[in-house]
Amino acid sequence: MGVIETPLEFKVGFSAARMFKALIIESYTLLPEMMPTAIKKYELLHGDGGVGSIAQTTFHDDSVNGECIIKIIIDYHTKGDAELKEEEIKAIKDQALGFYTVIEEYLLAHPDVCV
Repeated sequence: MGVIETPLEFKVGFSAARMFKALIIESYTLLPEMMPTAIKKYELLHGDGGVGSIAQTTFHDDSVNGECIIKIIIDYHTKGDAELKEEEIKAIKDQALGFYTVIEEYLLAHPDVCV
């Protein structure tokens, strides 16, 4: 199994606290609601949702309060000798950016959510 690490960084139009609340604290209800055609299930596997918790997002196969910068690292763990091509990594990064764009648009359109 190989591990490929790729960084992703972008700015959103609200605070880090609000994004954290949407992505971590209230994600179990918000993410499937925001992206029902993309997210099949989101569940907490370990912990209480705070630091050190582990959550799992299952995707469908086809699927202004300040600002913050989102920095994530995506680790790909391939099976066997499988390799990811650069264009596949770019497509996955584009999907991740689209994922956060949907969250940003939803939170901007619903200023009373995750405040």
